[in-house]
Amino acid sequence: MPRANLIATAVASMLWPEHRMPSTRKPSPAWYALRRTLPPWRFDETFAELAKLLPRYRVDELIVKVDTEEFTHGQPPLAWVRKYQDKLFAIKKELGRLGIVYSLNPWITVGHADRGRDSRVDLPGLRTVVGHDGIECTSCACPLSPVWREHIDAVWTLYAQTAPRVLWIEDDIRTFNHAPVSFGCFCPLHLARFAKRVGESVDRERLVAALFQPGTPHPWRSQWLDQQHEVMTETAGFLAEVVHRTAPATALGLMSSGPGAHCMEGRRWKPFAAAFADGRPLYSRPPMGNYNEGSLRGFYYSHDSIKATRHCMPAGTIEQTEVENVPFTRYSKSAVFTFLEMAISFAYGSHGVTMNFYDHCGTPMASEPAFGELMRARKPFLEGLARVAQLPGCYRGVRLLHDEAASARKRLAPGSSWWHLISSNGALMENLETHGIPTTYEASTVTAATGQIIRGSSDAEIGALLAGGLLLDATAAMILHERGFGPDIGLSAIAAPVHLDSLGAFSAEELIDPEFGGAPRKYLTLTTPSLGGRPSLSVLTLARGARVIS
Repeated sequence: MPRANLIATAVASMLWPEHRMPSTRKPSPAWYALRRTLPPWRFDETFAELAKLLPRYRVDELIVKVDTEEFTHGQPPLAWVRKYQDKLFAIKKELGRLGIVYSLNPWITVGHADRGRDSRVDLPGLRTVVGHDGIECTSCACPLSPVWREHIDAVWTLYAQTAPRVLWIEDDIRTFNHAPVSFGCFCPLHLARFAKRVGESVDRERLVAALFQPGTPHPWRSQWLDQQHEVMTETAGFLAEVVHRTAPATALGLMSSGPGAHCMEGRRWKPFAAAFADGRPLYSRPPMGNYNEGSLRGFYYSHDSIKATRHCMPAGTIEQTEVENVPFTRYSKSAVFTFLEMAISFAYGSHGVTMNFYDHCGTPMASEPAFGELMRARKPFLEGLARVAQLPGCYRGVRLLHDEAASARKRLAPGSSWWHLISSNGALMENLETHGIPTTYEASTVTAATGQIIRGSSDAEIGALLAGGLLLDATAAMILHERGFGPDIGLSAIAAPVHLDSLGAFSAEELIDPEFGGAPRKYLTLTTPSLGGRPSLSVLTLARGARVIS
């Protein structure tokens, strides 16, 4: 039975750590939190519609998005936020009358992307992100910038004065993917801090060359990732301090980008989360992906995102998944597909869903009535599902490994880029799940290791894995062979993986061992998981006595 962080009765109380529901309502186990932008030019219309439709749609919480998407200012002007604050107070008052919770979701912290804005005009002296390629952002702020910290202190104090239940922080609170740059900030402030750390002068070109050194990682890579973690943890603590100085009961919520991606910024989740929580309950928003409707196979990512993120978060974290469609119409994503994402969220024990169904331009929610009907009609089913899934228990399946330091340990090929540092179980997870084999990040009698993830395991840990069932791909098997575990996995030699077609003519895998369902001339297709799939394979030299199954 799926495991939740808390049993259902505890969830109800933790959803309200400092606030209490009106006596006429009880917290729903299938908590609906609608994320909605009320743009200033259509505020009255969208506000009136919310008051009318939120109770009808059975929404428990409204998360107001501020200065959002197409009309973002970049770094939000203090005067603009001060003027908009009156509207936030009005929203909160009306929600209180309706018995609906008020939360807040600023669109940026440091910034997702410049989007043509130049925040340095309004914030003289702002230090912006400098990419590993030397390109300097015009709006995305370096988290070490004193000007940015002074500005965000003033802006977030205004947000905190409205005392939202949760103040949500977007996934731009990270060191990567700030367009047009991609991997960390290499501004003079970061370089000076790193030079002090390693005890010698460092310029950007030399540091980048060390970070992407082929083969054995340069010692600077782990030092750089440690520094990135420290800077972002300090930043998380700074934001929490700003909020709690004014609104001590407000909890902070964190959207994240997937544990595998955060490996390449060196994130250590427990201290990072503790800095954000600042002694209060922490809210987590793992993305369900599928921002538009492609294939049902996208749901494999959705449940893996829930399980992997939850594995990294501290116990007691309150989890509300992110269900979102872009560009916010049924042309992008059907109501049925959207419902399935919500059902997956609750089936895997999440406490609620945050729903981003409507655009940020003021288009009425009534223009897409199918989403409102979905929320209204499906609430009883989802509540029943949530009550079962939030009972105590544990997930069963093949265990997938996660190593926070995977990017520091990874050996790169010549010409590698920043995205090669990402740690991913995606292909392995999908291969297992598409064959009906469930996966988990919790302890299990069977573990699967893919790529270089096992580099972070000690010899004792590897021995413990070998004592159970251990499924390896070719790269993981090579690493174990290099470390002297060849006899334990039945190999006397293993070649580096090469593309299948370079090895000759192959058609299928023959499954020959009858104890594993095999028989002569029983074949498995090579087009798994995709039509036309041509995998890379390693030529193996078997150890004496090794048993061949296929």
